[in-house]
Amino acid sequence: MVIQRKAWQQLGVGVTLSAMLFSGSAYAAGAASQSSPAPVLSATPFQDVIKGHWAQKHIAKLSLLGIISGNNGRFNPAATVSRQDAVIMAVRLMGLDKELKQADSVNFPDTFQVSGYAKPYVAAAFDHGLLAKEEEMRPGLDKDWGKQTATRDWVAKIVIRSINKENVADSMKDAASVFKDGTSISKEYRGYVNAAAALKIVSGTSDQTYRPAGKVSRAEMATFLSRAESNLGTKNPKVFEAVLVDRTEQGISLADANGNVKSYTFSDKTLFFTYKDQTNPITSAALKLYTKVYVIGNGSAASYVETTDDAIQLEKTAGTFVKFNAKDKELVLNVDGDYKIYPYSETLKVVKADGSEVGIDALSADSQVEIGRDTFTKQPKVQLITLKKAPVNLQAQGTFVSADSASSTIQVKDAAGTAAVYPVSPTVSIRYGDAYFSKLSELQTGDTLSYEVKNGTVTSITVSKRQVTGASGTLTSVSADKKTVTIRKADGNLAAFEISSSYSVSIKGLPSAVLDDLESGDTVNLELKDDEQGRKQVTKFILTGREVQSFTRAKIYFNDAKFLIITDAAGKKYSYDVNERTKIIGDGQQLPLQLFAGMFTKDRFVNVIASGSRLVRIELAGQFDGTVQKVDTALSKITLVTPDNEVLTFGYSSPRVEDLSRSSAVFADVKAGDRVQLVLDSSQDKVSVIRMERVVMAEVLAKDTNLNKLQVKDESGSTTYLQITPSVTLFKEKKEAAALADFAAGQPVFITYWGNTVSSIRAAAFLRGSVVTMDTASNRLTVKDYANQTKSVDAGSKVKVTKNGTVSANLQSLSAGDRIYAYTENDGTFHAYVLSGERKTVWNPNEGNGIISFKRSSLTAPYQFQLRAGVYIHKGDQVLTLNDLKENDNVVVYLQDGKVVEIEK
Repeated sequence: MVIQRKAWQQLGVGVTLSAMLFSGSAYAAGAASQSSPAPVLSATPFQDVIKGHWAQKHIAKLSLLGIISGNNGRFNPAATVSRQDAVIMAVRLMGLDKELKQADSVNFPDTFQVSGYAKPYVAAAFDHGLLAKEEEMRPGLDKDWGKQTATRDWVAKIVIRSINKENVADSMKDAASVFKDGTSISKEYRGYVNAAAALKIVSGTSDQTYRPAGKVSRAEMATFLSRAESNLGTKNPKVFEAVLVDRTEQGISLADANGNVKSYTFSDKTLFFTYKDQTNPITSAALKLYTKVYVIGNGSAASYVETTDDAIQLEKTAGTFVKFNAKDKELVLNVDGDYKIYPYSETLKVVKADGSEVGIDALSADSQVEIGRDTFTKQPKVQLITLKKAPVNLQAQGTFVSADSASSTIQVKDAAGTAAVYPVSPTVSIRYGDAYFSKLSELQTGDTLSYEVKNGTVTSITVSKRQVTGASGTLTSVSADKKTVTIRKADGNLAAFEISSSYSVSIKGLPSAVLDDLESGDTVNLELKDDEQGRKQVTKFILTGREVQSFTRAKIYFNDAKFLIITDAAGKKYSYDVNERTKIIGDGQQLPLQLFAGMFTKDRFVNVIASGSRLVRIELAGQFDGTVQKVDTALSKITLVTPDNEVLTFGYSSPRVEDLSRSSAVFADVKAGDRVQLVLDSSQDKVSVIRMERVVMAEVLAKDTNLNKLQVKDESGSTTYLQITPSVTLFKEKKEAAALADFAAGQPVFITYWGNTVSSIRAAAFLRGSVVTMDTASNRLTVKDYANQTKSVDAGSKVKVTKNGTVSANLQSLSAGDRIYAYTENDGTFHAYVLSGERKTVWNPNEGNGIISFKRSSLTAPYQFQLRAGVYIHKGDQVLTLNDLKENDNVVVYLQDGKVVEIEK
């Protein structure tokens, strides 16, 4: 029968307990009886539940659910569990620990004694029917009830009641037991034990007996409750059980029966298990899409992930793909001549027959496919499309081999050197730069092509590079991505070249020229250099057909929208034509030409770039960069020297000062010699804002090329996300132009700020390795880097060495064998950090997710460390891998910012 829930005493509510579970005397006594093992690798939050422990999955799970918490980092799994501690665990499983009463308000009879820390839990157990007064307080029982060791039959009763399955126990009280010693189970507990066995909560001992009077260890109690947890009607709010619909190295997404998708991220502490094995963890790679998964989350972070069923939750249908309807998220499939419409999921995946994932674009009409619709949502959707066979539809690059005009076919070789022959459409488009070829015969063997094939036929060809010689001519076009340039040579032929990622532009009169300053029709010389694959790339553009004039703070004398006259500082007049090619700049953005007349009126100051008689670019002279030459407080004047050595003087009243290093900077902080950016007021005569230049050394942590963001950590350890706007200039180490994609995690960078705004980011050259020799007289040293290459380094005249927390200004503090991390600071100082080595003993060389663990020197010592990308593992000059490291290997470990950069065996 079901025991009615009843409170044997009305008590107050709202208890707050500080005692950890099992922190009472019962646990203390159990802990004292256990010897202290040597530090071992833990697969749970507890030091004494080692990797491979038979109950590690269940202990980890209950810990992450907040049902158990141990004491001082230990769980003491082999100790027996008392009745009061078993009740505490069951009450927490039921979620009743938020409704506990004050300990001092709980009063039990003298014949029923419970430790103080357990009283609120035991009271809650009586109130909610987990315990029955007539059972636990009947005459003749030991009055020290709480500290009595819990028996296996009594625990079965508690566990079954905690999951509200007493009806199952009642229905099985007269059933035959599955255990050999079933007759020894008393009638009082027989139904509970049978129910626990039927629900796979208990499984008996190795000899198929239950031993009802046997003691229950803490590990066994955790296992019983962990298995029982799946039967709870109301789940812990941290738990989400659903079907896995997406998986990456960084996390997973699950969809429930309502089609709601919830995503979780992984960390190096996320635990992975399977329902098939309670002892050994798995890796995230073992998680199978479209199977059932159980997750314990901390917000959007996954703490524990367990597969609960291997069955693929998809219903499969074969057919011929017709089309997508992206607006309504539907696809049309021809199934045996019948056109059917299927809704598809936002997490839809398209894979080839071998399981490798491809994009939706890989599907084309008439592709033979197999769709997988989910069987786990109320409104099934297509979750998976397997491409069985597709007509040839591709966009590719290759090298032209030959053409057969008679059969209208071409032969091309792909990047791997594999040749293929394709028929060519009669309406094929053959483009080279801005020109079009009318015949296949105009293609030359060796031309680099991009081509598109639709349903097996070439429909378009773009020649990206011709087999030509010479690199002078008239500029025809530059591709939008600035990777290809086309010129027309003197003989009239077009030639296309790849542009190096480190190109430069030389225009006389324009010191900091960029590619956008060149114009179609310009006469140019191209400097070429072979890349590693032998392809010629443009490394420098030299404008030869025209010169450029530039003016800073010129004054408008006349403007009629099509014609502009300006005067320079000496009053000399210059006149220029204005046309649709003139760039009108306002607040850093290009504006329409019709705003020109109204914006650039007489007597306004402007910055101008002109070529011949044509105005190329104009903007209001609103801000100036340079070095402060003088601050005249008497006359309220500030004098600036620009990078072009032009001397400018402006008035000021009460300018705002922005300084990254000082949040409350004032004008008195501005001194001669400071690098600043002056922002003028609307009159263009007075300074309204002064932005101080500051350069910060940092390390790249991550990049997001989709959102144009860079995550960096500065030398103080602060982490910042930088938005890379068009106004932020990116440079490689030698100040060549760079893109966000060029910055990798671990790359040191110099970030230049004007005030609080990022102006530029430059990659810093760095070196990691072992010092071989030093010449302190010439400030040179020899270093063997992590590629086993010996390099001679000129430290220059300015040196800084950081070793053991001490900074010195010379190389004398370095010693042969020192591991250093060195780079040149923005001011030219050579800075070497000496990395200290620590002797350690390997425990597990590959924990997964780039983690290595070592045996502890003490219980509080860290033992798991992140491996930095490219970690150098070696024995002498012999390069090793993680697989060459074994348990108990003695090694020396070198850390940088807490990450392992070198392991010497």
